[in-house]
Amino acid sequence: MNILVLASSSWKSFGPLNCHFIAKHLAKSHRVVFVESIGLRWPRLCKHDFYKITGRIKKALNIDIKVIDNHPHDIDVVSVLCLPLGHSRLVNKLNLWFADWQLRKKLKKREFEIDLVWGFLPYMSELCKNVDAIKIYHKVDFYEANPGVAENLLIEMEDKALAAAEVAIGTSKPIVRQLVKRKERVLSWSNVGENYSHQSNKEMPKDLQEAAKERKIVGYIGNIAAHKIDLHWLCEVIDKCDEHCFVFIGQINEGGDRFSKNDWQRFINLKNVVFLGPKPYEEIKAYIDYFNVGLIPFRLSPLTHGSLPLKTFDFFSARVPVVSTRLDSYVEEEFEAGVFLVDCAEEGAETIKKLCQQVMDGNLIQKISEQYSWEQRFKDIDQLIVELSSNQRERQYEHRERIVSAS
Repeated sequence: MNILVLASSSWKSFGPLNCHFIAKHLAKSHRVVFVESIGLRWPRLCKHDFYKITGRIKKALNIDIKVIDNHPHDIDVVSVLCLPLGHSRLVNKLNLWFADWQLRKKLKKREFEIDLVWGFLPYMSELCKNVDAIKIYHKVDFYEANPGVAENLLIEMEDKALAAAEVAIGTSKPIVRQLVKRKERVLSWSNVGENYSHQSNKEMPKDLQEAAKERKIVGYIGNIAAHKIDLHWLCEVIDKCDEHCFVFIGQINEGGDRFSKNDWQRFINLKNVVFLGPKPYEEIKAYIDYFNVGLIPFRLSPLTHGSLPLKTFDFFSARVPVVSTRLDSYVEEEFEAGVFLVDCAEEGAETIKKLCQQVMDGNLIQKISEQYSWEQRFKDIDQLIVELSSNQRERQYEHRERIVSAS
């Protein structure tokens, strides 16, 4: 089967997302083309967006890369050259028409006839919209709540994507609740993670060892982005845990909203904060193994209302408890001993101190990790593809029968 993955990210990202895990799994049995995201918001005048734009131009103009990752089939990674989505309907229409034209041209060159489209973004409704293929819409975030996006236009495109799709998938219960109001068949597939083995005997990475200096480690992995991180809350927590080392692994994201100068200056001047920068995903596991607590310092907003961060399951795999602001998705998933939800900075600091002092039952967290694993999700994916393929064959047979009867 030829499967087109309309991804929510570029192929090379800080850490793998749903679109990466699913594309790699599909490539074990199918031919896969991975189409990198064209972006949902208009760029701003900042270094982050400048590098993002120039990177996309280079990738779109150069020969597309081929990923060979021990699969029977390669993954073709394709980029199309167009502007990120803006607030003008006319510009977006022309923009997406041009993107669709480029994509069709690149697929034709590869002799790639689409059997299934697995879309992660609302503009799935505009790319390959005339293709007679199975379509799945997979929503992992409230995209319309991102800063700088055209909310109404995204919702309109998403409605079209849902109408064209055989099935929609939501990765958290708040997202599923939103989808079921607009689509008859919606699958509730929670975010999951890799269930890798905890390696307590592995040597602590040197930069982490130098940073910790025998202190308890509270860690965060991922982008430090203003539209998601509650920096004021975070500073208050860190300030009250001055005997602990707070380690941040990831990029400082200058796109979207920006932190207030006062909060940012306070944050970077805290003596127990260490920035280790972005690390390859495979290396991050060695760092998480030495975290005493994993931290999810997200703002409570319409954007994070449906967030069930993938990093949660990286923490679980290493048997690391998580302290988080009270995200709705965590409340509804009921992770028992895995996630400790707090309502204020004082409670957050006290919870971190208690967790660092006591010995956690790692086996209990490990059980949660096993329940939310990619191994099980891959079985769900394979079963869904078999079902949808069978349904499509039945429809095609019935269509041929009607034509024969009419003639």
